[in-house]
Amino acid sequence: MAGLALLNDPAFQAAVELHKSGRFEDAGRAYQALIEQAPNDSDLWHFKGLLAAHQGRFDEAVRLISLAIVLKPGDPEYFQNLGLAYAASGNVDKAAESFNKQGNALQEQCRFAEALPAYERALGAKPGFAPALMNQGAALDRLGRYAEAHCSFQAVLANVDNASGNAFDLMNRANALSGLGRAAEAMAVYDRVLAAEPDNATAHCSKALLSLRLGDFEAGWREYEWRWARQGGFKEPRGQFRQPVWNGEPPEDLHGPLLVIAEQGFGDVIQFARYVPLLADRGYEVIFETLPELAALFAEGFDHSGIRVVPRVETPLALQDNLPFAAWTGVMGLPHRFGTRLQTIPAHGPYLRVASVKAEQWQEIFLTLPRKRESRLTNLDSRLLRNDGVLKVGIVWAGNPKNLNDFARSIPFELLSPLWNAPVEFFSLQKGPASADVMNHPALNDLNSRLSDFTETAAAILALDLVIAVDTSVAHLAGALGKPVWLMIPVQPYWRWLDQSETTRWYPTMRIFRQSVRGQWQDVIASVATALSAWAGFPG
Repeated sequence: MAGLALLNDPAFQAAVELHKSGRFEDAGRAYQALIEQAPNDSDLWHFKGLLAAHQGRFDEAVRLISLAIVLKPGDPEYFQNLGLAYAASGNVDKAAESFNKQGNALQEQCRFAEALPAYERALGAKPGFAPALMNQGAALDRLGRYAEAHCSFQAVLANVDNASGNAFDLMNRANALSGLGRAAEAMAVYDRVLAAEPDNATAHCSKALLSLRLGDFEAGWREYEWRWARQGGFKEPRGQFRQPVWNGEPPEDLHGPLLVIAEQGFGDVIQFARYVPLLADRGYEVIFETLPELAALFAEGFDHSGIRVVPRVETPLALQDNLPFAAWTGVMGLPHRFGTRLQTIPAHGPYLRVASVKAEQWQEIFLTLPRKRESRLTNLDSRLLRNDGVLKVGIVWAGNPKNLNDFARSIPFELLSPLWNAPVEFFSLQKGPASADVMNHPALNDLNSRLSDFTETAAAILALDLVIAVDTSVAHLAGALGKPVWLMIPVQPYWRWLDQSETTRWYPTMRIFRQSVRGQWQDVIASVATALSAWAGFPG
């Protein structure tokens, strides 16, 4: 579908009408006239390509639609029509690739159900096409259709010859093994790819994440440096500064400030920001460029250390106020520079602070909020009392729905019902669309309207006794503040939580509750409910 500007353009509407009525020559001239006025409008090239396809000129259609994709990468409709043009021209390999890219573009938009027909088209054009099978499995996985996903991953293994030395096939095999939870076998295949292609950035990054998940930090951090390569798999817009990358040189050798830039999501930045004060302690003049939403949090949290905190600006290679710096590094590269191993993770106490005034304000807020818990308890036991009354527990059950892995980490609100009988007072720290679940809930106090930014959320957390959360930024924030936090995670969690253990060295105050069955949260909720009653002084 064309963009809004084109849809409102009478000349474009007239061209489309000519196209629909079969007046192809007139439509072609009309599209060309529009292109001469707006040569960088991808939709115009796309429509001109569709016209060529309707005229049976499929090679020209491929050329024109490919140009539209160059101008506007990642449009699912473009890839679908490119696939149809390739299929009509008899090029089934390119058709399968295009349909597969359509499915991937839809997954990037979290449109997982819509991605499945695209992969079916790819497999229809080229049966057994391993990338489509692999991506189909990922989409099914994200839809909670785990048995079908398992079949797709198994089909990859069946269709890819293990003896083949082809790196493309081997990567598909390794990714399928990883999706099936067969980590050691996947690692062996990644190593085989890298033995043949030492500069394969995708293989390096895949090995990095798997190594980190298995606790091999030495290999993990080293391989993770490949994320900055064009094919490394990360879409970080930074990484092309004219200043050199910092590789651990001492402060006196830099002759200027060291720039540390934020990477990836809020939770990632909060987790690895622990290293930034350590740089200041070692004598570096540090500029910490963080995501705009986190700037106030770190400005308050690091105000004692002399670190200059600035928000990221939109221009990829610009820095706020054009601040000068001598070298730079990504915040997620700091563990590698510090030589961090599992046993040496810097976690000796809270590394974020909250302004005392704000913390006191939240203590007052909790004193004045109505108590839903007390209205449901007829005999309030003295063991529940902590200063102002009932134990206060914050809870978060869903992450950002735009995150590709949100399907695995977020919990349907209705599954939390066993928790509401615990002898505590619950406060929702949930933001985003899932915050609507709280409306008029009898057991949950909604703080959403008061949590205007991360500094408010941090101050609220400090006034709570415990935070229970899925794998989101709030869990990291509670850990960084040194507050007790219980984390609920899936069977195959993000690498930072490793594959086992109820604790993590990243956050000494954190307790982990893991799924035992993929996609099923009931056992996790039951364990949390039992632990919550025991923690509140009501075991059994």
